[in-house]
Amino acid sequence: MTGSVESFKRLYGVKPNVDLARKFLSDAQIATPVLINLQYNPDHYGGNSSEEYAAVKGQLEASGLFRVDLQSTEWVAYQERRSSDSYPVYQFGWFPDFPDPDNYLTPFFMPDNMLVNHFQNDTITRLITAEVTEPDSAKRLRIIGQIQELMARDYISTLPLLTGKQIAVSVKNVDGIKLGPSFKFQFTPLKKTGGTA
Repeated sequence: MTGSVESFKRLYGVKPNVDLARKFLSDAQIATPVLINLQYNPDHYGGNSSEEYAAVKGQLEASGLFRVDLQSTEWVAYQERRSSDSYPVYQFGWFPDFPDPDNYLTPFFMPDNMLVNHFQNDTITRLITAEVTEPDSAKRLRIIGQIQELMARDYISTLPLLTGKQIAVSVKNVDGIKLGPSFKFQFTPLKKTGGTA
């Protein structure tokens, strides 16, 4: 997506760095293994959530630095408890309403945000307000990049663990396959344009 900056990968690397994590925890005088109570939802985000979060647990515990208490809750109770601070660390899936990078900023990082995670920062609020009102697209993208950088470096109120893609596949001689502006498949007439399928 235009405006997306992979600040977490740039700042912390693409692969886990156990030595750096051990040093960070030691410097902060945090005893290991650190207990993480991790909550996920098994029925709202697709059938793979259990396997995905078992993999997250396995990766964290393989480092020897963490012990993960992995728990799941059905969606209705999950939403209630998540919003009332019952889960210190939890899964929250997000699919944007429209393809704009602000869809990953305003809902999460403005005061009284939809996550109800108590994140509030005057600098971030000022920058988000600036980017949503900036008419110059190049300036706006620079501000969006700055917000992503600050969130990854200084605040980390959310941590992107898993990402997915939407892909439409066809043979060369099929026309009319489109993903619309809301990332939804457009069921327009498909046409065979010649050749064999």
